[in-house]
Amino acid sequence: MGETTLMADHHLYSLFGIAAFFFCLQLIYWFIFLRLALYKTPTLAEQKADYQGVSVIVAAHNEAENLQKLLPALLAQQYENFEIIIIDDRSHDDTRQVIFDAQKLSNRVKLVRIDHKPDEPDGKKFALTMGIKAAKNEWLLFTDADCIPNSPQWITQMAMQFTAENHFVLGVSQYENQHGLLNAFIQFETFLTALQYLAWTLAGTPYMGVGRNLAYRKSVFMQNNGFYRHTTVTGGDDDLLINRLAKGSTTAICIQPDSQTTSVPKQTWAAWYAQKKRHLSVGKYYKLSDKIRTSLFSFSVAFFWLFSLVQVGVGLWLQNEFLLYSAGAMHVLRWLLAVLVLLFAQDKLGAKAYAGAYPFIELFYVGYQFTVGFVALTTEKVAWR
Repeated sequence: MGETTLMADHHLYSLFGIAAFFFCLQLIYWFIFLRLALYKTPTLAEQKADYQGVSVIVAAHNEAENLQKLLPALLAQQYENFEIIIIDDRSHDDTRQVIFDAQKLSNRVKLVRIDHKPDEPDGKKFALTMGIKAAKNEWLLFTDADCIPNSPQWITQMAMQFTAENHFVLGVSQYENQHGLLNAFIQFETFLTALQYLAWTLAGTPYMGVGRNLAYRKSVFMQNNGFYRHTTVTGGDDDLLINRLAKGSTTAICIQPDSQTTSVPKQTWAAWYAQKKRHLSVGKYYKLSDKIRTSLFSFSVAFFWLFSLVQVGVGLWLQNEFLLYSAGAMHVLRWLLAVLVLLFAQDKLGAKAYAGAYPFIELFYVGYQFTVGFVALTTEKVAWR
């Protein structure tokens, strides 16, 4: 009888131990994310600008309407030494005319025309490569045609990080706040993605950036043959380049609200799903260590929930208070840390992250990561447009 009881106790505490393992793994992640929450963002007054030349590069395919909003915002930038390179990538709307009109207003605007492209390269990567080759400056600053800089200090703020040591500067790009459940989840998912890649960069292991707000050296791009390893991959012109070339010692972040850009979010779940499938599909090309590190966060959440629920079920069945109270305590402590990190980090980024709702969004977020991620990683080819 005693031996049977000991074996039962052993299994019970093994169950607790597995749940505790994933609990501790979660704590490690949230303490890493805490780096961003505690990051001190320097002000313009605390920084010294030498106004290095900057080439702002935008690839545009049928983006006439968006360029009519973006180009005035770029021309209004309060920076002394920059050019604007717009790549007209085989557009058949008024994109080229909008660029011509902007050139009449300022000699900063340069047009790169693409009427045909080779069969193999991904269209956007080919367009960006042509724009990069046309750039006259060492530092390249990228955004998308459907983005708007948050302020006339966008270039200035990003350029403050263009030091002799840095090769890459990772910026932040948010989506417009709108009404509805879809927009709320877009805000949350975008924020959590930014929290992760920025915090890991501060930890010395950058693994991705977003092309809506990203800067790097032209010489680094050219010396490493640019996008050559992934020329046929749809998407990944931003994160795959960072994943391949960026190092902690040569990568900086810029997170002030004035340094950010804002995009128009998708309006339907179907459009958002197609966008996220495209974004997540490039994850299969990450370095193995980054695949493990990024996916383990969601896996640890899922397995912690699984084993803690089993722990609660067994605890109720056997009326074991230790199993019940320990499961509850782990959930409360983990959620408390997560919400505090999210609250501080969203204040740092000037973002809307629905931090207080994290305990309720968490499982939906993990489910999205697994389902959309699985479809994306098992799909041979995704469409850009």
